[in-house]
Amino acid sequence: MNGDRALFGCVVCGVDGTDESRAAVAQVGRLLDGLQAACRVVLVSVWNTGASVAVGWSPPVARTASFPREELRKAADGVRPLLPPSVPVETVVVEGPPGPMMLTELARHRATLVAVGSHDHRRLPGILLGSVATQLLHEAPCAVLMARGGPDEAFPARVAVGADGSEESARAIQAGAGIAQRRGSALEAVVATGGGAAPDAAAVRSALDAAAGPDTPLRMASDPPVDALARLDPALLVVGSRGLQGLRSLGSVSERVAHEARCSVLVVR
Repeated sequence: MNGDRALFGCVVCGVDGTDESRAAVAQVGRLLDGLQAACRVVLVSVWNTGASVAVGWSPPVARTASFPREELRKAADGVRPLLPPSVPVETVVVEGPPGPMMLTELARHRATLVAVGSHDHRRLPGILLGSVATQLLHEAPCAVLMARGGPDEAFPARVAVGADGSEESARAIQAGAGIAQRRGSALEAVVATGGGAAPDAAAVRSALDAAAGPDTPLRMASDPPVDALARLDPALLVVGSRGLQGLRSLGSVSERVAHEARCSVLVVR
């Protein structure tokens, strides 16, 4: 429960009226459902008066000139029913460059988690074009949920955790186990042994036993971490972040997995 309180104390959701952002809010709603710890949600829409770009959204040129600020507020209000009625929700519409404004709102609300929908930008274009999701993965001071797929009442039916025995992966195990236990989800941990430093499988097993019990499956994969984790097909993949930011994080496993995975990815800091 302490892990839930730390992760879901204040959740900021980027909302832009797209199906992807709606799915992100819906998945947050499922993750919060049944949570006993105090938490709150802030629905943030960013209206860029210079480029007329909403959070994480690249609209056609014909639509940018006429997309009204009030429509963003209506989009945020429209996803409120996707969240548990007991959770306090604030709706915020701010003006400015989407990435920096989202980071400002994360700091202002002391966010513990930010959730955005994946628009399936490839990783390199996301970096070059200033994709909001990419910027948040690099710079957010809190955990990041990159949501994929549509609103699913069973989400997350299966939870996988990428682990290597580090302190960061232990936090990911704690987060994944807490979510799985509360939601009744199947849980497994995956250790990738190919490439780089050898993972500490014994430490992973110990952390998994403590968080979820000795019967929780631990799978060994011979591929490099990004390849092994990106091929997984759970509803939610949880990975730990090494805490790198900016240019140093461009090659991090968590950032690459978040872009390349086929499922929703929760990056725990």
